Amino acid sequence: NQLGIGPEFLVHGALEFIVQDLKRFPGEGWTLIEAAMFSPVVRNRNMAHNALNAWPRNKWPTGALETLQKALEVETEEEVLIRIQLLIDGKDISQTENLNGTYQ
Repeated sequence: NQLGIGPEFLVHGALEFIVQDLKRFPGEGWTLIEAAMFSPVVRNRNMAHNALNAWPRNKWPTGALETLQKALEVETEEEVLIRIQLLIDGKDISQTENLNGTYQ
C-alpha cells in the first residue's frame, strides 16, 4: 500500500497518468486497468476503479467482474475494499472518499 512517491515508482506514475483518462474511453485499455487494480500504489487501484465506474457495464470486458472479485480477495485497504464491492454490486463509487479523505 505504497503512496507511489520516488524514482522507484516512475512506472506506477505513468500507469496512473494513462488509467485516469481511460474512463473517457469505455472498453479501451483493459490490460492497463487490470494491471492498475493489482498495483502496490493505492492511487493506481483507485484510478482503475474510477475508470470502470465511468464505463457502462455493457462495455466492461469479459472477465471484469471476476477480476474485481480477485482484487477484492487480495485488497488490504478497507476503503478500497468497499469501493470494489460497490463496483461488483453495480453501484456508483464516484462519491466515495479516497484514502486522503477527499472526494474523487
